[in-house]
Amino acid sequence: MLDTPHIPTLSDMLVARERIAPHVHRTPVLTSQFLNDLTGAELFFKCENLQK
Repeated sequence: MLDTPHIPTLSDMLVARERIAPHVHRTPVLTSQFLNDLTGAELFFKCENLQK
């Protein structure tokens, strides 16, 4: 018999978020008007390169 995988609930995710919060360095989300104009779309860049 195969075990069914556990599907995380919202409650599971909120508990995990609270547990890791002291260790998280939040990084900014930036935009570029130049690249938006070039692509005709609104682009967002998550700057993970700024992680500590």
